[in-house]
Amino acid sequence: MAACNVIDMAFNDLWSKGVLKEGKTRIEDPVRFDTLNKLYSDVARTKYGVKNDGLLFDVNTQSTSVTGPLNIYSHKGESSFMNQFAVINREFSDEFQKKFDDFNSNKPGTTIPATISPNLQKKYNSIKENIDNAGYPDDIKTRLLNELNDCRTLKDFGELMKKLC
Repeated sequence: MAACNVIDMAFNDLWSKGVLKEGKTRIEDPVRFDTLNKLYSDVARTKYGVKNDGLLFDVNTQSTSVTGPLNIYSHKGESSFMNQFAVINREFSDEFQKKFDDFNSNKPGTTIPATISPNLQKKYNSIKENIDNAGYPDDIKTRLLNELNDCRTLKDFGELMKKLC
């Protein structure tokens, strides 16, 4: 199994941004969902070399009862409404996961980068301490530490700090 699952990372990002309700796949903000879905797919193609023409997520629209399983008309007059759900595109995600794993297989886990200046080392230690003490789940913590290890300039550290805020 992969150390970093692209499906989990995508869902976690959508949940953290409020596009999907936490732990659910019902789309709360369709416009932002479409934008982020296209962004994830474009990054998969440009950075990781995914060839699939589809998107990471498909959208499934279903009718949901307002009043429950009895489907009794409510005082609002509507018995049901349409909901959109995020559904993973399996062909796209499988290719993306393989390319993602191949791309990251040569990168070190959580070691301090060898080429970092002493001034940036203080910044590195401060950010690492923040990540360690923030209480992130293990998969997110590992991803943040890997991003931290890739930081080589003050701008890189600034971009990572924006993600932490």
